[in-house]
Amino acid sequence: FIQVVKKQWLKALVIAAIVAVSLYMFTKMPGVVNGTKPFVPPEFLEAREKGIVIAQGIVDLSKESVSNLSAISTEDEIGNYTSGLDLVLEEVDRNVKARSAALDLSNDLGIMAAGLTKVKPEEAAKIGLEAIINESQIVQRLINYNSYIFQLLDVLQTRFSKAGAAPDTNNKVKEL
Repeated sequence: FIQVVKKQWLKALVIAAIVAVSLYMFTKMPGVVNGTKPFVPPEFLEAREKGIVIAQGIVDLSKESVSNLSAISTEDEIGNYTSGLDLVLEEVDRNVKARSAALDLSNDLGIMAAGLTKVKPEEAAKIGLEAIINESQIVQRLINYNSYIFQLLDVLQTRFSKAGAAPDTNNKVKEL
């Protein structure tokens, strides 16, 4: 056998490469071997595209919120309750928009999940399912976060509307 390999090493190398490629195709790429073409339903792709736009909107709202919460804190520290109240009311509106966007994103994730049964190959559907689960968890965290922010804004609104004289708001703000 060794003598044959020495004389015909190129053929042996080509045969070994063909065997390796064949094994790879049978184990890692079953769609190529059995003729299954990759497929993703159009509604899945549309929901994905909408989800990307919605997620970007949520990120933009979050950036504005971080900036606005800092401004609210500054107005509170200097005792400018009228300006602080205006900022709180803007933030309440932004928080409502972010929550609504999170719910819209959740709906798009539902559409994507429903379309997973049509995704081919099966390995791609499994990856899609993992991504949808992760995104759903992120959306749930975002909704919980927005709930805490809304509670904080409610306390701040009470505090600013009473010119800082609302009882126990310092402790509630620290807690939230």
